Amino acid sequence: MIARATRVKAWAAFVAAWTGIGVGVAMYLEEGESRVLVPVLCGFIVTAALWRPIPRTGTITALFAAAVFAALRYLVQGTDGIAQPLAAASVTFLGLGLLADALAARAEADALQRRHDTLLIEELTPTSPTGAMKWQHAQKQLADEITRARRYKYPVTLVLVGLDRVLENADDATIEAAIRQRSELVRLLLGRSRASDRISFRSEDELALVLPHTTAKGAVAFLEKNLGEIKVAIGVDPRIGVAEFPSDAGLAEELVTEAESALEFGRASGMRIVSRALLMGGPEQAGRPGGSAAAGPGVQGGGRGVSQT
Repeated sequence: MIARATRVKAWAAFVAAWTGIGVGVAMYLEEGESRVLVPVLCGFIVTAALWRPIPRTGTITALFAAAVFAALRYLVQGTDGIAQPLAAASVTFLGLGLLADALAARAEADALQRRHDTLLIEELTPTSPTGAMKWQHAQKQLADEITRARRYKYPVTLVLVGLDRVLENADDATIEAAIRQRSELVRLLLGRSRASDRISFRSEDELALVLPHTTAKGAVAFLEKNLGEIKVAIGVDPRIGVAEFPSDAGLAEELVTEAESALEFGRASGMRIVSRALLMGGPEQAGRPGGSAAAGPGVQGGGRGVSQT
């Protein structure tokens, strides 16, 4: 990073030095009124090169500036003594255009490199500032967990917690409140989950929980136990979709789709917790508005629907 900044500063120094020397020589050789054109056109060249709408903008502008200087010099003073001032100005313009192009290219390359470094760090950092795992890392862990679960025959439940959506035109106070609310929700869930559980943000308004060795009924029991406290503590009354491997899906992608469908059904129906497997399990497990899609917790060992393997 320091080396890149030093290179940019070096090119900027070359541009400044060349401009000073070139303008000084050209103005010394040109005694007429047209001498004022030299610094003006130099400024125009640097501006165009740094703006850089197309590659080699500085060089193209330098050639144009030389033609403008020659034309105006001819109109103001004629051809008398034009050779030396025109040569000095043209060399100054062309050199300045090349140096300014190099400076602009270096600055642009460094900006792209910084952006790449930022994205790489973001990609490699597994957790977000809230403490939740990033979804791309959670997806991989979900796929790995399902591979182990298929081999060792234990359930894995995916829970999607749907939060209130923050509108794009929301004011800063609303956005800050939503960020604090989500951070507090993650903190509460991390404090009540096991070390093997994974909590991540799938999107700005969806929190994902991967619960190994947990059935859908065990996940519902865990959620019902904590929803009341969550609502009181941070004012969140989320809608939740639950999907279980292998009952609802056999692949990680399918499990995510099932949980997303359950979440959308909960948002549309007003149910707090929805699982398709539990909804289809019989009338005693049917959901009710404002409640969950399972009447009883259905816990199987360990208080979390843990399958003993």
